[in-house]
Amino acid sequence: MLAAIALVEQFIGNSDFDAYAADAKTRSAVERQLQIITEAACRLEPEDKALCLEPDWPKYRGMGNILRHGYHRMDDEIVWNTVKDDSQN
Repeated sequence: MLAAIALVEQFIGNSDFDAYAADAKTRSAVERQLQIITEAACRLEPEDKALCLEPDWPKYRGMGNILRHGYHRMDDEIVWNTVKDDSQN
């Protein structure tokens, strides 16, 4: 998870939403790393989740399902807000 988070931060850099939305390669790279993060969240054991209570683990798993199976419904702004909001914490 940590490696994927670091890559997302690297891909986003100092971009704003408009730059992110206009760059298909960056969007694809960020979405791929989010898939990795959400898949890892699905594999967490209960004791792992207890070590880090803050994330909404079910929400992460749900986002992963959309990235994997409902990608045509993915909203760039939702991805952006997820990345930016979570990087602020």
